[in-house]
Amino acid sequence: MNTFKFKPGKYYIGDPSYCFGKEWSKILKQNDFFPKSQVYSIDNQNFFVQNMIIDGTYYDDKNQKYFCDSGCLSVVPIELINEEDLKYMKGIKIIEIDKEFEVRTYDNSFRVNGNLIKDEIDDE
Repeated sequence: MNTFKFKPGKYYIGDPSYCFGKEWSKILKQNDFFPKSQVYSIDNQNFFVQNMIIDGTYYDDKNQKYFCDSGCLSVVPIELINEEDLKYMKGIKIIEIDKEFEVRTYDNSFRVNGNLIKDEIDDE
C-alpha cells in the first residue's frame, strides 16, 4: 500500500484520457505511459494515476460508476483541466474536499478520502 497526500480543492476522478482531452497523447508520452500507480506532475501540480486491471466500468463503495478506456483511473486537480469539457460526461466524478486528504493504493484499487474505488469490473 502507498499513500499520497493532496491539498484541499476540487478534483476530477475518472479516466485520465477523458480529462486531458487533446493533450492526452502528449501527457501519456511525457510520463512514460504511466508505468506505476503513483503521483505525477504537470506545471507543478500533482495528480494521481492508478493502473487498473483492464478497460471497463469500475465502481466505488457508494456504487458510483467510473468508465475506463485507458487502463487507468486518476485523481486530478480541476485546475489542470477544462471543467467545461466534462459537463455532460458520464462515468466520472468531480469532488470538492475542504481539507488535506489521502489517496491510498491497493494493487488495482485505491481510496480517495476514504472512498474505495474497487478493482471489480463490469465489462458489459
